[in-house]
Formats: sequence, structure tokens, C-alpha cells
Amino acid sequence: MKVYLSSYRNHWLSPYTILEKVCFWRVYDQDDPVIERWADRLEPICLWAQRVLDRIHPPIRYVKIDKYDTWSMDHSLAHIVLPMLRQLKATQHGSGQVDPEDVPEHLRPTEPAGPNNGYTDNTVHERWAWVMDEMIWAFEQKVRDDDEEKFYDHSGVDHSADLNTQVTQMKVDRESLEAHQKRKQRGFELFGKYYQISGTDMNILAHKTVWLDEFNELEHTKSRKAITLPDDPIALGCASYRLAQAGQGQYSDLDTVIVTPEDRSMALDIRNYYRAKITWQMLKNTDQQRPVSEFRRKLMGIIEGTHEITQADVGILYRVPYFYVEDCQHDEIFADLPAYSIVPTPVRDIESTMTLSHRVTVLRRSRGVTQYWFRVENTVVPCCATIDNQNVLRHLFDSIVSRGPVELQANWHPKVMPGGPGPDRAYYQLAHIRLV
Repeated sequence: MKVYLSSYRNHWLSPYTILEKVCFWRVYDQDDPVIERWADRLEPICLWAQRVLDRIHPPIRYVKIDKYDTWSMDHSLAHIVLPMLRQLKATQHGSGQVDPEDVPEHLRPTEPAGPNNGYTDNTVHERWAWVMDEMIWAFEQKVRDDDEEKFYDHSGVDHSADLNTQVTQMKVDRESLEAHQKRKQRGFELFGKYYQISGTDMNILAHKTVWLDEFNELEHTKSRKAITLPDDPIALGCASYRLAQAGQGQYSDLDTVIVTPEDRSMALDIRNYYRAKITWQMLKNTDQQRPVSEFRRKLMGIIEGTHEITQADVGILYRVPYFYVEDCQHDEIFADLPAYSIVPTPVRDIESTMTLSHRVTVLRRSRGVTQYWFRVENTVVPCCATIDNQNVLRHLFDSIVSRGPVELQANWHPKVMPGGPGPDRAYYQLAHIRLV
């Protein structure tokens, strides 16, 4: 048997990724209207490139089966299935929903399943772990040629006797042997029953999915069908945010998360904040004949309760608390600053003493970045250095600038951040940063 399966090949290049790379000196807001317009123009080009690359570089699926591979096909497949199950258990991203009758009594849910409860109690992960262990154990026995040898006692056999006599002299622990065989068969049956789940690497794409610890933001694939949520949508997003801050996964299931008074208070603050901010920007953009982004229009509709929420909008509910915290931090950075002006063109190789004032985590469409905001001697204008959270040197930079004033040399690029009910806020974006 010879099998070669190439890695997953996705030739989709997001227009936003192109814009980030081409315009590397600029830091965009999530809903920048300019970015939205250019992304719409680039999307047909990206789709065309994807189709061309799919044809030039298709996935490889090479499988060659020899005749002897099917003489004991169950044994041959076991050598493939076993290491895959082991790896799946070590790297799984969630747990499949297991029927209660398939697990021992102590692992069964204490509450019956209902419209809002699909056996998702606190033992859901324990049940799936038990099923995984049983499947792995069954295939471990299958790859062994002597897995049943321990049930046969040959100590009293006269090997000089004829075969029939030797058979009658051999002692067999039939009760243990039957239990062993029964357990193996149960493991194989579990594999067949939950093959649909295990085969999706627990993303989980099968209909039995109960949990994800990462939110997939491919909005163009999401359903546009209206959904009903069990509580205030903004408050549910705040509850998910609270749990994320407590280390319980970045995104929690909005259908099962419990809303606390703290979450409702935060939701009220978010509504008041963005009701004022978005209304102001709508009025200002109308005066300047600039379109309001789809994101802001949708967010305003959710806040006012006039927008019918679909599955495609769930991402907004998850992200709103993060945006709110980010915007509040930006407000704090620019608060109480005296009137100032900035140089309208980039200035290169400026050497200054800078002191870290704020550290702001910013969500992007594809990843997160950290903004390091500095106070600079001899100027009141804030300066910002943006570093990708996946940059291996970010923690080193963080350690250096956190110790106190530091001498940095950088290029200063003038930027303007949209304000709320008030003027836009100018600052310098730092690029090509060097320690002096």
C-alpha cells in the first residue's frame, strides 16, 4: 500500500491581506470605508487568482493498493487508523456529542436533552475522551498478532501428543476472552458510529458538534438565515468576552452562555457609547459625502434592535466588547490633550526618548496586533508602534519598552483616527523602529 495525501491547499488570498501588505505603513480601522471599497474591487481579482492556482497546483490524492493489502484488510487499515486516532486525541479542537447509551453510567448526563440542551453538560468532554480511548484500544489490539494469546494456557499441554489431544489439554479463559472480544467489537462499532465526527478533525463540522474553542471568521460561507438567541445579543457577547478574559476560550457558545449582571451593565455601556459615536460619525460622514461602512450600519441596527440577526452576524456580537474596550483605551490616550498640529508628511529617522503609556490589543480580520502608545519628550502628539501578536520578537520589544523611558529611532507617519462626538485625533505611526 502506498498513500500520499498533500496538505490542505487553500489558494484564497484575502483582499484585506493584500491591502495590509501593500500599504504597510498604514494601520486600518476594522470598518474603514476606504478599505471596504478597495476590498470590494480586489475581490474579483482574488477569486480569479484562486481558480488559476487551483488548476495549476491541485491537491494530490495518490493511493495505490496492492493485492495483499486486501487479504486481511481489517488488519491493514488498523495500521493507518491507529496513529491517526492517537494524533487526533492529542490535537483535537473540541468534543463530539456522544449518545448517553454509548458510555458507562457515571458519564451519562444528569439532565435530559431538550431544545436548548443537547447533552452539553459538564461531562461532554469526558464522554468523548472515553469514546476516543475505547477506539484507540480496539485498534491497538487489532494491529497485534498475539492480542488474545494471554487467554490460552499451554502449560499443561503434552506437545508430543497429537493435535486433537493438545487442543483438549489447553486451558482457555473463555469468560475473559469473550469480554476482550466484546470490548474490541464495541470499539470498532464506536468508530463506525462516530466516524463522521472523528473524520473532520473535530473542527467539528458534523451535525453532532457541541463545542469550538476558536471562532472561524469566514463570513462569506456563513448562513444568512435569521437566528433566535436566548438573551440580549450584546449581553451574550459580553458574557463570552468575560469568559475569554478568565481563560475559558476566546469564544463561548452564545446559546448556552449565562449572562450575569456584570454583562448586562457592560452591554448598556456599549449601547450608550456606540449610539453616540456612530450617530456622530453618520452625521459627519453625510456632511462630507462619505459612506458609512456596512459594519457600522449593522452594529447600529443591533444596538437599536432594528437589525434581524443572522448567523453571519454572530462574529459582530463576539467582537463588539473587544472593540468597545479598544475604543475606550483610545479615548483615554487622547483625553485632555492640548490643541496641537502634526507634520502632514512622513518624517524619517527621528530619534526621541519615549515612555510607554498604553498597550492596546486590536482585532484585525485575520489576526490580532498590539499597539504600543508612547509619550514623547518635546511633543504632546501621541506616537504608536504596532506589532503583530505572532511576531516572535514582540515579547522582547514589550520587555524593553516596559522598563521605562527608552531611546528609539523611527520613521514617523502622520495618521488620523476617527473620533467620537468630537474632532478626529491625529497621531504618528512609528515604522522601522530601532533601538538607539
